[in-house]
Amino acid sequence: AKMMEQLDDELEDIANTQTLLDCAVVASRFYEEELISLEELEEDNGEHYPSFKDFDVETFRDNEGAIFSIMDYSLYLRK
Repeated sequence: AKMMEQLDDELEDIANTQTLLDCAVVASRFYEEELISLEELEEDNGEHYPSFKDFDVETFRDNEGAIFSIMDYSLYLRK
């Protein structure tokens, strides 16, 4: 719950947080046929993925579980 509160606080300052990028990475793991490694995103420095210029893998790993939980696992395909 504390992690979710932190994410909520970060979203209030959207210009200075990577939370939306983290959400995009979580979603891409479900739907992209060719996955991009987290290290590739971090090392790219905005060359191929401009939005991910300041992407930090450790921050993503800290946020990943909370994001998935907040999304209520709704990324799973349903029949």
